[in-house]
Amino acid sequence: MYIIRSGSVRIDMKNEQGVNQVQATLEQGDFFGEIALTTPMPRIATATATEQTVLVGLFRADVLDAVRKHPAIASKILLGLTRVLSERLQHTGLRLREQTYNHLDASPQDPS
Repeated sequence: MYIIRSGSVRIDMKNEQGVNQVQATLEQGDFFGEIALTTPMPRIATATATEQTVLVGLFRADVLDAVRKHPAIASKILLGLTRVLSERLQHTGLRLREQTYNHLDASPQDPS
């Protein structure tokens, strides 16, 4: 996981046609790559610095070490991370629902 200390990072994902689409533009204090803390799955997005950027890396081994050595601090970090992930998941669910309804509204209607 990377935390943006300064600068800006664009997150892109390829659509079904293989064209990159901007998913988010992140700035100082934001983070990305948090899924790698919990799963070894391959990445599905690309992060690109859009200006001079300084990142701080927090890796799975760091988190596990913090849980062992500083459980109170680690629990605060993990609760904050869980809150942000929940917000992102809710936002994604709302976007998916909106796209589904838009797709259904655009479908041809049966005149009978």
